Amino acid sequence: MKTCPRCQIELKEQSFGDLRVDMCPTCEGSWWEDEDDELGQVMRLEDPIKALEGSDLAPILVQDKTPGTSLDAPAACPVCSKNMDRYRYLMISEIWLDRCPDHGIWLDDGELSAIVDYFAKSQDMELDPVASARLKEKLREIAARHKPEGGFKAWMGSLVGRILGIE
Repeated sequence: MKTCPRCQIELKEQSFGDLRVDMCPTCEGSWWEDEDDELGQVMRLEDPIKALEGSDLAPILVQDKTPGTSLDAPAACPVCSKNMDRYRYLMISEIWLDRCPDHGIWLDDGELSAIVDYFAKSQDMELDPVASARLKEKLREIAARHKPEGGFKAWMGSLVGRILGIE
């Protein structure tokens, strides 16, 4: 049984096409067991929000269940109960996510919409090649200095690592 890291109640499995995502019926947080596979499939859709609006996962799109809930408190992995790592999505966004390096990623209510919106906006941003090279080097220096457990991808998220070509 998987338990919500915010409400400590049993998560309910919801379907979206071939995907099975666990969702909390109280706070509408969602558990994505394979960030690259499950969340990646959603992010690769032409219009993820529109596709999700008619699904069982529609409630997670609108941030209406988290007011009064401390999202800064350590969240326990629904699978192993260890505190998850908190990280900033794509390093420069204001979106903070919770990730268990062994089991998956927790999205609080409304965070999927925020990710989709941020990703869409970031497609219009351009980074010149020199600035991009400097950013990659700086990230490598940070990763080497801090020696994050599980490697850079576990620390920053596999999507960022893959985009920047950092292992």
